[in-house]
Amino acid sequence: MKFFYSVSFLLITVQSLLSQSDIPSDYYDSANGLIGYPLKTQLKNIISNGHITRDYGQLYDGDGIAGSRGFIDTHSDLNISGGANYDNDGTVLDFYSERPYAIDPYNYTHGNNQCGNQSSEGDCYNREHLVPQSAYDDVADLPMKTDIHHVIPSDGRVNNFRGSYPFGIVAVANWTSLNNSKRGSSGMAGYSGIVFEPIDEFKGDIARALLYFATRYETTVFESNAFDNTNFAMFNGTSDQVFTDWAIELLLEWHNTVDPVDERERERNEAAWDFQGNANPFVSHPEFATMIWDPEALSTTNTIQQEIKLHPNPTKGESLFVEVQLPTVVELFDLTGHSILKTTVNQNHSSIDIRNLSSGIYILYLQNAQAKSTRKLVRL
Repeated sequence: MKFFYSVSFLLITVQSLLSQSDIPSDYYDSANGLIGYPLKTQLKNIISNGHITRDYGQLYDGDGIAGSRGFIDTHSDLNISGGANYDNDGTVLDFYSERPYAIDPYNYTHGNNQCGNQSSEGDCYNREHLVPQSAYDDVADLPMKTDIHHVIPSDGRVNNFRGSYPFGIVAVANWTSLNNSKRGSSGMAGYSGIVFEPIDEFKGDIARALLYFATRYETTVFESNAFDNTNFAMFNGTSDQVFTDWAIELLLEWHNTVDPVDERERERNEAAWDFQGNANPFVSHPEFATMIWDPEALSTTNTIQQEIKLHPNPTKGESLFVEVQLPTVVELFDLTGHSILKTTVNQNHSSIDIRNLSSGIYILYLQNAQAKSTRKLVRL
């Protein structure tokens, strides 16, 4: 937490407002109706098209890029309209040093104290590759090395201690940063090595960056035969699942439950679009992650699946019929995660009015006294 304000902070605020642009509303349309790994591959095609490879130095400030200032736009500590706010001082927002609800141990002004040498936390900041460069150096440096969706500003000392260790849950720490990020032995079934665990506030941000990388570079890295998963233990060397079983389970938990997408991350996604011309689909559409790596969750969850019949689906009609044995809460969400309607159905009342529902894909969440389920609804 930081408490100083400056002319540079005010300038950052004004310039950010002037340079905002929007990801096109139809950006993901060609992925409609897909699920599982075919959805992932189509998203790869979408986010590869238009992706401009930037120079390494441009990450810091976007020098020479019209409408973008790199990390200044994507990782500045400024207030947002929704979600957690920190200090609103325009300094570097560093996942490894930010204390969301306490005084920060140190902070960096954009453009100052770039590493260089470091011997302790607070000496300097540099560029942290959430997917370590050692995982793809044998294939190509670019555009992975300068992809702002997975390269973030971080304290140089913490970056050094994180190294190329996988992310995970630490059982016993052998090193702890000043904001309580940890490195130590794994506390997860399926992996017994050393892991690095960020604080909860940024676990979802990191998970979505890794999901993005696995999608954007599925053919560049994972079908190259040059990939060596010993360089990053979260990867299994395949181009479809990409992650080991324990890793994808962890990332989906961080993404869906521990730290869901918030407005700060949506604004960062827009700023990344300005920097390099593509977006992170798992920020734009959080449901894509489950649709790709856990599609069974959309159709089979506990015994409720045997108790509910949903028809017609797909549908062009004015009503959706839900046959249930128990009173069941039904909530409908669009693909941005916004709730469209919520109602309760039972044996005597099983019709839901959807006449005002636009064509597209929706997610139905159903819950009764026994269990819960998530279904995909297609409105034609």
